[in-house]
Amino acid sequence: SSPGSTADACCTLCQSTPLCEVFVLWTPNYGRDDTADASCVLYREKAPTVPCTENNTYIAGTFNRPKPPPPPPAPKGSKDILMVAIDDLRPELGCYGCNHMLTPHFDSFASEAIVLDGAYVAVAWCSPSRTALLTSRRPDTTRTWSVVPSEYWRDRGGNFTTLPQFFVEHGYLTVGFGKIFHPGPASGNNDVAYSWSPESLPYDNSGQSCPSGHADVIESGIHAPTEGGAAMTPNEFNADTYLPTCANATFARISAGRHLATDTRPFFVAVGFHKPHIPWTVPKRFYDLYPLDKIALAPSRTPPANVPSVAMNDILNGYWANSFSDFGALRANGSITKGNPYDNSTLPDYWARRARQAYWAAATFTDENFGNVIAAAKHQGLYDNTVVVVFGDHGYQLGDNDQWSKVTNFEQATRIPLLIRIPNSAPGRRAGLFEAVDLLPTVVDLAMGSAVAATIPVCPRNILHARATWLCTDGTSAAAALAPSAKTFRSAKKSLSAKTGGLKSVAFSQVPRGALVDGEPGDVAGETYMGYTVRTPQWRYTEWVAFNATLGKGNWSEVVGVELYQHVPASASSLYTHDNERPTVAACDFGVETVNVAGNAQWTTVVANLSSVLRHQFDIAW
Repeated sequence: SSPGSTADACCTLCQSTPLCEVFVLWTPNYGRDDTADASCVLYREKAPTVPCTENNTYIAGTFNRPKPPPPPPAPKGSKDILMVAIDDLRPELGCYGCNHMLTPHFDSFASEAIVLDGAYVAVAWCSPSRTALLTSRRPDTTRTWSVVPSEYWRDRGGNFTTLPQFFVEHGYLTVGFGKIFHPGPASGNNDVAYSWSPESLPYDNSGQSCPSGHADVIESGIHAPTEGGAAMTPNEFNADTYLPTCANATFARISAGRHLATDTRPFFVAVGFHKPHIPWTVPKRFYDLYPLDKIALAPSRTPPANVPSVAMNDILNGYWANSFSDFGALRANGSITKGNPYDNSTLPDYWARRARQAYWAAATFTDENFGNVIAAAKHQGLYDNTVVVVFGDHGYQLGDNDQWSKVTNFEQATRIPLLIRIPNSAPGRRAGLFEAVDLLPTVVDLAMGSAVAATIPVCPRNILHARATWLCTDGTSAAAALAPSAKTFRSAKKSLSAKTGGLKSVAFSQVPRGALVDGEPGDVAGETYMGYTVRTPQWRYTEWVAFNATLGKGNWSEVVGVELYQHVPASASSLYTHDNERPTVAACDFGVETVNVAGNAQWTTVVANLSSVLRHQFDIAW
C-alpha cells in the first residue's frame, strides 16, 4: 500500500481483496499518531487471529471469508520436484574436492547434476536461513533473524508466500517430512496452514510415524539422545534413519495414484535431514570410517588478525557446553579456554579432532540416507522427470578461525553446498555466486517454465511495501544459467560476466549480535547489532552497525566494526564446461579469511566501494 494509509483505508482494501481476513496497519515507530509512512498488511485465511483493537502497536480488524476454490491444475508439462534440505552441511563433500570425505551418494548424484560452487545463505543460522530461502525474502523483511519462538514471519513480517505454498497453489501435491521449516512456533509449526497439501498432514518432523501423504508407515526404535546427553558419542538409533522409509512410502502412494489415475498432480516432495546437526549421535560404523589419528585439524585455528570482537561467537563455551554433557565437562575441567579477547573458545587438539571426527561421521551418515531417498524415487519410477534440489541450510565451522558451529558472517558459515539435477540437461559446475533467496524463482522456473516464474515480481525497495506484498522475491531465477540452450547461454554471456557462468557477482548475508559487554558480545542471540556482509569473487566485506529490531533496520551512522578479507579465485578448472569460468574459491579450502585488511590504506578504495554496495542493498527506504 502507499504511504499515508489509514485504518479506514486499510479496512476498505481488505474488504475488497479476495481471501483477506485480517488487516494490520503497521507504523514505523509503532505509534498510532504517525501514519505518514504506515503500511497496510493483509493476511489471508488461516492467518493468526488478530484482535480487532487499536493500541500503540497496530490497528487491526478481521473478516470472515469463504474458503477459496481449489487451485487450478498445474501447467501442462510441469516437472516433479524433490527438495532435500540438510541441516548444518557445509560444502565438505567429495564432489566439492574434499577427498578425505566419504560421500559416495552425494558424489554420484553430483555427476548428473549442476554443482554450484558459490552458493550463500542469507543468515548462517537455522530458522532465519530457512525462512529466507523458503520465502525468498531477506531477514530484514521477514523480521526473522534468530532462533526464537516469536519470530514466525507471518506474525512478524508479513503473510509471505513460501516455496512449497507456491506449488500447492499452482496445482501440485506438496508433501514434507523431516526438518524443512525450523520446527515449532518459529515456523507456525512447519507452516502447516499454508505450505502443504491438506491430505499430506499432519506434518511429520522425524519420519518415524510418517503420516505425510497418508503413507501409513509406523516405525519404532530408540531415539538418539538430544540435549542433555553427549554430543560426540555414537548411537545405533537415529530418527533420520526413518526418513528414507517415509520417502519410499510417499513415493509409492504417489506412484499408485498415477497408475490408478486417482491423483495425477505433479508433486513437490521435501525431505529434511537433521544430521550433521549436533549431537552427532550416529551409528558407530560411521565413526569407524574416520580414524581419530587421521583427522586433520582446521587449517587456521586462531581468530582472524585484526578481527572486531563483535564478529565472533561463543557457542562452544555457551550453548554447546550448556546443552551437551561432554562439552559441559570440558568447560568444567578447563579444557575449553579463552586465549585472548577475540577467541570463540579453544579446544585441545584431541577434543578438536573428536569434534571433527563426529561431524564427518554424521555427514557420511546423511550421505547414506540421501542415497536411500534417491533410490526410493528411482524404485517407484518417479526420478526421470524430477528436478532434484539438494542444499545445506547454512555452512559450519569446525574450529576454523577459532569458531565452532555457525552464527557468523565468515565464509565457512555462510557458504553452502547446492546441487540441482535438471531432467534432460547436461551436468556440470557453475562458478559465480548464487543466493539462497534465488532458489524459489529458480525452482519455479525449472519446474513450470519462465512464464510462470515471471508472475513472481521483484519485491518493492520500500521495506514496508515489501512486507505488505504477499508474493514477491528478493532473488532472481538462475534457470537460464543452469539449464541453458546454447542460444540462451550465449545471450546470457553477453549480458553477464562469463567468469560467473551467468550467475551473480555479489551475494549478501547478515547475522545479529546482542549488546556488547567490555567490547565483546554479551548475548550472541540478541539483536542489538547487525553484521551485514557482501561476498564478491575477490572480497568479503562486512560492517557491524547498531540495529533496531522493532523496525528491522540498521543505523548506518553507528558502525562498531568493519572487516575486509581478500579471496583469490582459483585457477581455471577443467571441471567447468563454459569458457573462462573460474571457481569462486579453491576446492575444499576452509582456511580462508584469516587477516582483516579493512584498516590497510592500500584497500581504502575497495572499502569505500563495497561499503556503498552494502548500504545500497540494506539501507533502504521505509
